[in-house]
Amino acid sequence: MNNTLTRVNVGSIIYSVGHVSGRREVIEIYQGDNQTALESQKLISNTFFELMKHKKYSEINIKEICEKAGVSRQTFYSLFETKENVIVYGMGCSCSHLKASYIKNGKISADVMSTVLADFIYCNYDFLKLLMDHGLICVLYDYFYNSFNECKLWGGMKDISGDILKNFFIGGMTGLIKSAVNDPSYRDKSQLKYIIIKLFAGDYLE
Repeated sequence: MNNTLTRVNVGSIIYSVGHVSGRREVIEIYQGDNQTALESQKLISNTFFELMKHKKYSEINIKEICEKAGVSRQTFYSLFETKENVIVYGMGCSCSHLKASYIKNGKISADVMSTVLADFIYCNYDFLKLLMDHGLICVLYDYFYNSFNECKLWGGMKDISGDILKNFFIGGMTGLIKSAVNDPSYRDKSQLKYIIIKLFAGDYLE
């Protein structure tokens, strides 16, 4: 049985009331195979996100999460360490199929990317809306950034570094998601894909 903590560079976030600032650092989230621990992770995550529907992120503390979930604080700290990590865990669950679907024959296909991103927004609308409502778009950005780093698909262009390309592209993705979850007309998956393809093609430029 593997009960180790796996280090994941996913962008730890510093929060304060009315303000969100971020710094990337190595954080720890349980990644073992203990079934009880995995079930506790899901329970804590679901409880936390349910609380976020009714209270501000900054007003929710670990004690309250544990009481509502029926777990000890020791269990919480051994699985997540911080409530910020619960958000990262939620992103991992929502994006589990996203990274693999990006790659087609070792390259990023605009058609596949458009389909997968539209599916991602459509299937995770409620979770993404929750992040936007609490001003946690930085979590989404950092998650995509680190996922794209792992894919190693950004070699850069002649005069543009891969890092600039990633930031430009991911900034567009997170901006699109923010707009989509705040506009009911974007709930149509085919319309979402159409818009994403048009944006990739640069058809909005003269």
